[in-house]
Amino acid sequence: MLGIEIVALDPGSEAGAVLDARQMLEQAERLCHEGCVIAADGSRLHIAAETLCVHGDNPASVQAVQALRALVAGG
Repeated sequence: MLGIEIVALDPGSEAGAVLDARQMLEQAERLCHEGCVIAADGSRLHIAAETLCVHGDNPASVQAVQALRALVAGG
């Protein structure tokens, strides 16, 4: 094994799979500053991310991207 862990996203229909705005910002901040996110099981996943991808099809999506941009620009 090469030390690579295979992970998957929980289905969006599963309880807790879709983050609210606060949770999303916390995960993004953790990723930017610590290089990890917290998985659904509570474990820390270390990720060498260079980009963030936001999925959303509602009016709150625009506000989410604006908040993420402010977080990244300020940090």
